[in-house]
Amino acid sequence: MEQPDKQDKLKTELKGMAIGVLGIFILIALLSFNSSDPSSNSYSSEAGVRNLGGRLGAQTADLFLMVFGIASYLIPCSFIYFAYRMLRFKELRWRLYKGIAFIGLLVSLSALFAFNIELTNFLGQRVPTGGAIGFKTSELLRKYLGVSGALLLLIPMLAASLMVLSRFSFVLFADWWISVMQDKWTRFRQRRELNREIMEKEPKTA
Repeated sequence: MEQPDKQDKLKTELKGMAIGVLGIFILIALLSFNSSDPSSNSYSSEAGVRNLGGRLGAQTADLFLMVFGIASYLIPCSFIYFAYRMLRFKELRWRLYKGIAFIGLLVSLSALFAFNIELTNFLGQRVPTGGAIGFKTSELLRKYLGVSGALLLLIPMLAASLMVLSRFSFVLFADWWISVMQDKWTRFRQRRELNREIMEKEPKTA
């Protein structure tokens, strides 16, 4: 009985390591992105590749940034998180609705980044803020829904995606925050009343 368990743990650990290495590679490629590196989107006559991931890293970073913009950093971070869960031998339950939520998070964040700024300076390089996906999404939403309508769709979409992926409830957080503020206000009033009583009991000097 122990042998199959050890084999399953070993397979899980190897998968976690592979996913972790992939996530770290993509993250390093994005962090060391240089617009002068040769890629499918651009051609450079300068010799050498500055990306720490080599030519493959330059191509990968260029592709992700052109498609999703700065929101591309969600992809390697997700891989690293999955790797952490697998290396800890925790059960990784990935459902279809979570995949849809992740896509919703990626698209909504890209669209919000590209809402008013198409290009921006990031880590010393000029990159698309929201990429092609973000720019086209925000452009279509503003065209048919207007600025207010687009924001009213994108912000709840972003919030809902975060809630599904992280099980974070904004309502429960708001209730907790209100209760904390009420408690602080009650303590403040009690201290003020106590100080007032102390001041009234002190003998007045002539």
